[in-house]
Amino acid sequence: MCHCLFALSLLLSVAGISHGEHWTYLTFTQIWPISYCSFVPCGKIPEPVDFTVHGLWPDPFPKTEQCDPAPDFKEDILKPLKSLLNQHWPNLDVPGNPAFWEHEWNKHGKCAIENKLIANELQYFNVSLILREDLDLQNKLKAQGITPSDSIEYKKEDFLKALKAELGVLAEIACVLSKSGKPLLDEIRVCYNLALKVIDCDISANYGYEKPTIKCPETFLFPYSTQ
Repeated sequence: MCHCLFALSLLLSVAGISHGEHWTYLTFTQIWPISYCSFVPCGKIPEPVDFTVHGLWPDPFPKTEQCDPAPDFKEDILKPLKSLLNQHWPNLDVPGNPAFWEHEWNKHGKCAIENKLIANELQYFNVSLILREDLDLQNKLKAQGITPSDSIEYKKEDFLKALKAELGVLAEIACVLSKSGKPLLDEIRVCYNLALKVIDCDISANYGYEKPTIKCPETFLFPYSTQ
């Protein structure tokens, strides 16, 4: 693991677990950039192409004003993680990665730090990067025979079974429609308890599908190139 990341095991051993009354678990969401950039014009997709971070979200979703007071976003705090964030947490469609980071901090991070394992701005982004590296979604899908393709339509049921086989828990997925109307895998969402251990996502819960994301149909593409 890159020396720029603070070891999560150390965090778990030294920090108590606490949270406010405003949420009960976390949803970690990653984007498949090829799909996202099939819907909106994007800049350069970081290479090698891999899932990128959308955000680490307290759930059920609280409004920031309902959570404990938290500091405003300070880009300088993220200096130790800057190169990793640029690679793995880019703003795909609008120039300026820090603007995306600030948005996620203001909307989700300020509530997430009610958990002492996250605690502050630096740790919110650090923990997110560690979770991304630990999940290694593209390689886990590959181990189950699922790889990006412009011609293979994957069944939603098979895709979720593959994720459960690798993660041991039920994940959630979201799709997007290409400009030609094809459903494409857009996001994979993995849920965590307050100790940052993976748990089943509640597929009956309303996770929300903010435009342009939609609930995945029974079959969809996991595209190799923009559609």
